[in-house]
Amino acid sequence: MAVTEDKQLSYGWLRFRPAWLQFLNTPKWFLFFLSQYFFTQSIIVNGVYPGSISTLEKRFGFSSYMTGMLTSSYDIAAMVLTPLISYIGGSRKKPVFCAWGMFTMGVGFFIFMLPHFVSPPYDAGVVTNATLSVSDSGLCAANRTDFGGKDDCKEDAVGGNTLYYALFILGMVVAGAGCTPMYALGIPYMDENVKAKVSPMYVGIFVGCGIAGAAVGFVLLSKFLSMFVELGVQTSLTMRDKQWVGNWWLGFAIFGAICMFWSIWLLGFPKEFPKTKKLREMELCQVETLTKVPNEDKEEEEEGEEEISYSKLKDLPKATKLVFSRLPFVFITLGVCLEHFNISASGTFISKVIQTQFYLHPGKAALLYGVIAIPCAFVGNLFGAYINKRLKLNLTDSARMCFIIAVVGLVGTSFLYIKCDTPNIAGVNAPYLNNSDPVQLSSPCNLACNCSGESYAPVCGGPLTYFSPCHAGCSKMNKTSKGSSSYSNCACVDETDKPSGEAKKGNCYVDCGLNFILFMTILALSPCMTFMNDTPAYIVTLRSVPPGQRSYALGLQMDLVRVFGAIPGPIVFGALLDRTCILWNSKCGRRGHCLEYDHDGLAQVVVGVLVTCKFITVVCFFLSWFFCRRLQAKEKMRDVSNEREGEGKERTSGNEKDLLYSIESAM
Repeated sequence: MAVTEDKQLSYGWLRFRPAWLQFLNTPKWFLFFLSQYFFTQSIIVNGVYPGSISTLEKRFGFSSYMTGMLTSSYDIAAMVLTPLISYIGGSRKKPVFCAWGMFTMGVGFFIFMLPHFVSPPYDAGVVTNATLSVSDSGLCAANRTDFGGKDDCKEDAVGGNTLYYALFILGMVVAGAGCTPMYALGIPYMDENVKAKVSPMYVGIFVGCGIAGAAVGFVLLSKFLSMFVELGVQTSLTMRDKQWVGNWWLGFAIFGAICMFWSIWLLGFPKEFPKTKKLREMELCQVETLTKVPNEDKEEEEEGEEEISYSKLKDLPKATKLVFSRLPFVFITLGVCLEHFNISASGTFISKVIQTQFYLHPGKAALLYGVIAIPCAFVGNLFGAYINKRLKLNLTDSARMCFIIAVVGLVGTSFLYIKCDTPNIAGVNAPYLNNSDPVQLSSPCNLACNCSGESYAPVCGGPLTYFSPCHAGCSKMNKTSKGSSSYSNCACVDETDKPSGEAKKGNCYVDCGLNFILFMTILALSPCMTFMNDTPAYIVTLRSVPPGQRSYALGLQMDLVRVFGAIPGPIVFGALLDRTCILWNSKCGRRGHCLEYDHDGLAQVVVGVLVTCKFITVVCFFLSWFFCRRLQAKEKMRDVSNEREGEGKERTSGNEKDLLYSIESAM
């Protein structure tokens, strides 16, 4: 293929624009690279990161509130920079901004993984050699005087954790800034360079890649978390051990590099494609042809557009007031905000909830969520769009669909109160056997052992789980033929229940397989119903405001969704999860991450938050539907009145025209 006559419209970098590269200079190839942008972003932000939450908390001693703040920092950066990027890049070479955005996102991923390399190597404090002393292996030792960890306290005290947290925040902010051009400029560029009838298909493929990326991220994370966090280091830990920390950072390294690689290809696209000018002229002719007959409508639209000029900052309050005067828009926006509150909150922590509630390894929890819930969300989104297209729903019908689907979602979410029993941990939420003293880790049976309260290595002895072999009073460790550990001579374990006072590594087994199946079934249906409302809510948003204000209304709604939904969701949900913790890790006198949760409280938080938001969403969607019906009824009455008065009457006033436009667009 020959190089285009206008070098500026050919594919390449600077003066390097060879003819053999021009096959890439098409909208389809731009769609491919932009979809890689979204796919890669979604793998990390919607898959690898949320699935790693519990691992990050364990490794660096963060609470759920802190990781919630960390999650929200991404959306804060995107929200702040979106207007700026849209304004600066709107009249410039959009692919260049997309390329640098993708490169910046890769830099953010690299920054995010830095704490792994600047922190001391992870030490779980467990025995890795059979020749170690009794005090080093966590067993009961009467002569124990040094609990260990003093050197760690000097090197990795509160200041160290603050540094790591700051690096995590910086990484998320940079990544959030990097993703901004993808939404603000990538989609408009794609829309400008293809025919109007194929634009929805391009956007659909783009969105589909994003949803697929989240599923792929969770699946890949399950593999990463099965690898030990310190690559190349031998450890006796297995994934079943509480002290196990999987490789959370490898995904950020791999896909950070992939982002930088794909950004080079995005950088080569021109400001517009060679055929774009001709395409624009053809569509302009079609628009002029279609608008010649309804001349009065055209004049009214021009007058309406002159009423509010978005190029003047002083007209912004007037535009905002006009948009908020449309009650269907107000209530649909409130409902969407609450839906995104649930999506951001549950999306961040649901993998951790599954892991904690049903005693799963983080990798397995991530895998199950990725292959079950996320594909259901994708199917729900497609099905909602299909229903709208098939039934050709207008404004009122779309609002009614939002309400009905929200009601079904509310009923389904109410059944998520499914849980396993909370483990009975001696000295935490249950007393030691034959001991009526207040609940505390120290007991007469382990008082002489001088146990440390910083290294949590639970063992099961009879009906109780003990904080560590030392707290169970165990003085002997045995290796089984399968390589696992068991303990004997445990003074705190009732010998009538376990002969010779035996205990085994890990929490006591809790059988709740049926509950897990029911929970995952309902969890799969919940996002399906939520995302089924995407298309009808989008239609109500656009058709409930005058045509001249639709772009502004959509942008305003996106900002409101971030401010009242995506940003506070993880913070509030994380803080509530912390309140259900019954056992906190402590290091150097500072509270770290949660070791064990009250399963009843955990289920109450999950159901309480989701159901409360869903209920208010149902109310908002009903009110939106109600005011859509009133709007349509008023318009019908006005049409009848105008017909009786005749065509010689004056046209409708400014406010009535806006109302007329919103109803006409829905018909």
